Formats: sequence, structure tokens, C-alpha cells
Amino acid sequence: TRPLPAAERRAIVALHYRPHRDRAEGAVADLVAQGQRVVHIACHSFTPELHGVVRQADVGWLYDPRRSAEMAFARSWMAELAQQAPALRLRRNYPYQGRGDGLTALLRKRFGNGAYAGIELEVNQRFALQGGSAWAQLRDALTASLGATLSGGGASPLPAPTRR
Repeated sequence: TRPLPAAERRAIVALHYRPHRDRAEGAVADLVAQGQRVVHIACHSFTPELHGVVRQADVGWLYDPRRSAEMAFARSWMAELAQQAPALRLRRNYPYQGRGDGLTALLRKRFGNGAYAGIELEVNQRFALQGGSAWAQLRDALTASLGATLSGGGASPLPAPTRR
């Protein structure tokens, strides 16, 4: 949107970004106020090649490595997906750093490590662009591995929720 006039950019933010951000922020705040632990997963995609450099991942997990709950959750989910789909190239804090500016960074500032874990899941766009069975299999594997990670088989990768 950078080439757009400032007024048009503001209109896009007001129409699309702010409503999403406000709903997500409100939902997290409500759950934390109830003493619940929140795992917030923001799903994104990344271009297979940027500025002539081919990216070396199929799926990446972005998180703040200073936050133990996020690191543990990302590692657990990654390990679970690796078992289910061993051919995938999986990376942590790739193709971007997990501490970048965004909604998860904002929510990290507001909520403690024991109450909030913000994970950004990055998926190589080549899967969606190609479509077909590989894209369907990846979606299924991501969903199943997330479910297995959340259930934890009795051992949660997240600390117990904190009460405020």
C-alpha cells in the first residue's frame, strides 16, 4: 500500500486492520481477565523467493525467544509436524525474526509470558499457489499437529495460567 495516497492507506487500515486487531485484542484481554492462558496463532504466508534469494523453508514459526512459553510451544508444534510430515523443511524464526512489530508484539507487551503466547505461523506461498494435494496435505498436517500440540499428551508446552 506504500504507493497509495495517505488517505487511501488510512481507509484500508480503518476498514480491514483495525476491526481485526480490536477483536483479537479484546478477545485476548477477556480470556486473560478470566485467568485463562491464551495461545494466539497468526497465520501468514511468505513468498518463495525474495530479491532473487530462494527461501529455505516450507513452514516457519515466529516467536520471541525471550518468552519461554512461546519458544516451548513453537518447538513442540514443529516437532509434532516433523513427525507427521518429515519431508517438510521446518524453521524457527524464519523467514523473519519473531520479535518484529505487529499484533503479537503489542499483545506481548500487555500480557505476561504465563498468560499469553503469540505465535506467527509462516507458510511458503508455493503450496497455495500450486494448490492440489500438496496444499491439502499441508493444511491437514498443520491442523493435526496443532491439535496434538495443544492436547500435549498430558504435558503442556505452556506454563500454568496465571491469575490476576
